[in-house]
Amino acid sequence: MKKNIQTTDIYLGDVEAEQETHVAGLGIDTFFEDYAGIEKAISLGKFIICGRKGSGKSAFAVCKQRLASRREQRFITVVKKNEFALEKLVNGTSAQDNNYMVLFEWLVLVRLVKMILDSEIGSERAQIKSLKKFYERNSGYVDIDQYTIAEIIKGSEVNFAPLKNEFSGFKRLFSAKSIKAPFFKMIGPLRDAVVEVLKMQIFEHSSFMVVFDDLDIKFKLTSDEDKNMLMDLIRVAKRYNTEYLAGTTARIILLLRDDISNHLEGHDGDVAKTFASCAHYLKWYEQDHYGDGRNSLLRKLINRRLKLAFGKHGVTLNEKDPWKDFVVEKINDKPSFKYVLDHTFYLPRDIIGVFKDIGQKNYKLPLSEKEINELLQDFAIIKKKEICDELVALYDDTEIKNIIDALAEIDEGYDVSYEKTMQILQNHGLSLSDLKTLIDYSFIMPVDAKHDHFYISYREKVPQNGLEHYTFRTPYILSIYFKNR
Repeated sequence: MKKNIQTTDIYLGDVEAEQETHVAGLGIDTFFEDYAGIEKAISLGKFIICGRKGSGKSAFAVCKQRLASRREQRFITVVKKNEFALEKLVNGTSAQDNNYMVLFEWLVLVRLVKMILDSEIGSERAQIKSLKKFYERNSGYVDIDQYTIAEIIKGSEVNFAPLKNEFSGFKRLFSAKSIKAPFFKMIGPLRDAVVEVLKMQIFEHSSFMVVFDDLDIKFKLTSDEDKNMLMDLIRVAKRYNTEYLAGTTARIILLLRDDISNHLEGHDGDVAKTFASCAHYLKWYEQDHYGDGRNSLLRKLINRRLKLAFGKHGVTLNEKDPWKDFVVEKINDKPSFKYVLDHTFYLPRDIIGVFKDIGQKNYKLPLSEKEINELLQDFAIIKKKEICDELVALYDDTEIKNIIDALAEIDEGYDVSYEKTMQILQNHGLSLSDLKTLIDYSFIMPVDAKHDHFYISYREKVPQNGLEHYTFRTPYILSIYFKNR
């Protein structure tokens, strides 16, 4: 490595996958590597991708979308909760539509139609021409990008005349004079038409993927209605993937936070079985046999980014392990990578978040202990905000503030007894169930002094019984936040 290498203008990425830009020609489609095995899991029939906030779910979707190619016949559409305004659908649907599966089916089918047309494959075929006329004739609310929720709610009819001549389902279900029907009456025949087209031989080398992302936005685990809606979406995805789309190259994929999925599993037995067989969980923590994280997935992730980012500036770091040239070997008597990981929750977003502003610093390589600690102080502010975001699914703003204040007191005490911990929580309106929740999120760590071990939920199964035998502390990154706030 050359001497006097500085970090100015070095871009290692952003904590939000959607924000990862093409600075100096580098974006998420360049940086991304599927270390967590999402692609393989999907190929094996998994369609629910579960992981903590920041585990790489959205990064996968964004990368797949940017790499979609008409030339390679790979197509993907990402449906986000704010795009289809689910709460408006809920408020506007009548009692007869209290089952939301039909609404989700409509969203899925419209997106599949749009991708089929965008692919331009078989555009001269009569069936696809008729799909195009159907799409264009109903562009006000068939086109999901201009989809008018109000039109669907008030029962406006969809014109299916272009489909009658090519798809028998419409002839069979509607009279000869019928050319319009409410969207919910069209689900069956439109589904048959889309599946018939996708099973054509001309699509055997193509791939179509409808991905539902950001399902946690405004989602409340305390709301049965929210949970029921999400379970209906899961049922629709399962039925399409295992029945309707079987024999095609189209898939419906759901990206879901694992704390939400854990609560759903206990809410409905049928959904619990679906998770057991159809979910892939993103786990980034690995047992460290060397004590320095040299073979971890996160080390591979940051090394790939270091190699590409510095390479764009004509700088070659250690070929096998760029980290060795990036940061000093040891910090506080720990291997430097282990030191940084100990201040994270073992998530891609965390390791990227620590170094996301490195390009605005004028640091020289290798980064020193002082410089790493400066970066961690900045990251602690980001992480505290993310912690609050995660808690929104279970708590309101006042409760979240109380949780942060309680965590600050526990942090100040360090290795606080069970009795004192419960007193602190109760003083802030919290209970034993909240303590267990905070342990599940790794915001509080039980400490077994007898065996000199503290439990972290992303690393191991944390004991929920006999908590009175432990003391409690907060993660390192929260300690930094509380110290400097």
